[in-house]
Amino acid sequence: MVAGARVRVLAATAVMLALPGAAGCQSLDPDQAALDLATERVRDQARTSAAAMQAVLRERTAPADQALLHSLEQAVTVPGYGVGTVFDRAAGSAEGIRLDVAFDQAGEVRHARMLVRLCVRITGRPGPEAEAVMDDVACGPALPTHTDLGTVDRVVSLSD
Repeated sequence: MVAGARVRVLAATAVMLALPGAAGCQSLDPDQAALDLATERVRDQARTSAAAMQAVLRERTAPADQALLHSLEQAVTVPGYGVGTVFDRAAGSAEGIRLDVAFDQAGEVRHARMLVRLCVRITGRPGPEAEAVMDDVACGPALPTHTDLGTVDRVVSLSD
C-alpha cells in the first residue's frame, strides 16, 4: 500500500512538473515570439507618434489648418518619433485634425522574423489642453505590402 501511494505521488508530481513546460512551449515558438515582439514594437511606435502629435497640438492655438496639419504630419513621420506613413489626413475647424498613419515594425527571434503593420487614426484639436486620441483604422488600400523592412506578414491592432 505504501509503495502504491508512493507511485501515485511520484506520477502526480511528474504530471505537475510537465504541465508548466507544456504550457510554456507555446511561448517558445519562434514565429509567435517574433510576432509578439513586432506587435509590441509597432504599438510603442504608434504611441510615441501620438505623443509627438499631442505636443505639437499643445503648442498651437490657431485653428486646425493645412500648416498645422503639415507640422503634425512631420511629427509622426520623423525618425526618433514615429516613422509612420500618413495615408489620409484632414483638417477643419469643426473636426480638428485627423491623420491616418500606418506603422511597420519587425520582430526577430532566433530564425523567425515577422513584419507587422498597425494602422491608426490620430485625432485632436489645437490648444494648451490638447489631447491626441488614437484608434484603430482600416489600412489604406494604396499602402504597399512590401516595404524597406520586407513584406508585411500581418496587420495588427492596438489591442488584440
